Amino acid sequence: MSLHRFKKEQTMSDRPAKRILVMASLALSLGAAGAQGGVITGVTGNIVDGGALPASLTPNAVESPNGLVFFEGTTTLAADVTVDGGGTIAAGTTVAIHLFHFDPIIPDGMGFVGFDAEGTVTFDMDVLGVASSAALLAASDNLAGTSTSYTPFLSRQFEPAGGSPDSISFVGAMVTVDAFNASNNSSGASFDQARIFVAVPEPASMAVAAIGSLALFSGRRRRR
Repeated sequence: MSLHRFKKEQTMSDRPAKRILVMASLALSLGAAGAQGGVITGVTGNIVDGGALPASLTPNAVESPNGLVFFEGTTTLAADVTVDGGGTIAAGTTVAIHLFHFDPIIPDGMGFVGFDAEGTVTFDMDVLGVASSAALLAASDNLAGTSTSYTPFLSRQFEPAGGSPDSISFVGAMVTVDAFNASNNSSGASFDQARIFVAVPEPASMAVAAIGSLALFSGRRRRR
C-alpha cells in the first residue's frame, strides 16, 4: 500500500517537470523550424532597411535620398555563384540574399549633381560574398525565385574608378558601403546596386542545437 502511494506521489511530482519539458521541446522545435538567419540587425549612415521587396528596381522606380537594402529571399544555391574578386559561393550553400539599391531623388530643374550613400549594414550571420558589377548582378537576379524587375544597364553597377569611386567591402557580418551617384534630372538613369549573400544556418544544425539545449535543460531539472 505504501509502495502504491509512493508511485502515485512520484508521478504527481514529475508532472510539472514533464509539462515544462514538453513545452520547451515544442518551443525549440518551432524555433528551429521558423529560424531564418541572415537578417539585418543594424545600419549606420544614410543606409536604411528598405522593407518589402518592390515589384520593380529599374531606374527611377524606387527613389530615395538613402541607400536602401531589400531582402530578396533565402535559397539553397543550385549552382556556384561568382562574387566580387573572382571567388565563388558553392552550390548547395543556403544563403539569404539582400540587394543594396541607391537611386537618389533629383529635384526638378537641377542639373548634373552628385549624391552619396555611405554607411554600414550588419547582419546576424557572416557575409559570404558581394556582387557589384553589372555582369555579376545580372547573373544573380531573381536567384531567390522573386519576380522583381531589374535592368541590364551598366549604370547599376559600382564603378571602382574615377574621381569618386564606389566601394563595398565586408568583414564578418558587416558590410561597408560608399556609393557615389552622379546624374541629372533629364536622364535620371544613373543608380547603384550591389547584391549581398549572407550565410544561413542549415536546418540540420539548428535541429542539433535545439536537441542539445533540450538535453541540457532536462539534465538540470533531474539534478534538482
